[in-house]
This record gives sequence, C-alpha cells and structure tokens, in this order.
Amino acid sequence: MTKLNKSIRHCMKCYGPDLRNGHYGVVGYTTGVIPSDYKTLSRVCCDIEGGVVTDIRVYGYGDAYERRDYYGETADITCPVEDFLKGNLDWNDMIDEIENIIKEA
Repeated sequence: MTKLNKSIRHCMKCYGPDLRNGHYGVVGYTTGVIPSDYKTLSRVCCDIEGGVVTDIRVYGYGDAYERRDYYGETADITCPVEDFLKGNLDWNDMIDEIENIIKEA
C-alpha cells in the first residue's frame, strides 16, 4: 500500500461508516438508490500536499464550494464516490480510483 493510498484511507475514515451503509447522510443517497433526475451531492474534493491527501470535503447542493479552505493542490473525486454509492464500485476500488485521479492531477 502506497503512502498516497494510506492517506486517502485515513481521510475517508470519517466518511467510511456512512458510505459503507449506502449513504453519506445526503438526501437521495439514504437508500442507496439515486434517482437519475435528483442529486444532492454536488462535489467531493480532496486536498493534496506533498503527494498525500490531507483533507477530503463533501459538498451538497447549496454549499458554496467556492469557499474552499485548502492550501496547495486540490482534486475533484466526485465520480468515484458517486459510483460507490450507486454500487458500481466496492470500497477498495473507490480508493484505487481516487488514487488514480490524484496521480493524474
């Protein structure tokens, strides 16, 4: 396991229990079924510093993600989190997808 992978897992720790139960506490994700015409998850971002993830933030619609409070580089990791919630990825695959996005950033 790489240092980057460990940092992603560490930062996802606070979201893990909810995500593994099929929701993040965001309306529309509580049953694990996402209606195609209704989304409340706006964006998931992670801060990258020194080649590791230092923070992950989840924004719902209505949140002003423009108020970003990061230092350094940031990456949009919304797609893997949404795919996990839809059941298209398992936990480890989601972490691997996030790692790939960060490496390409």
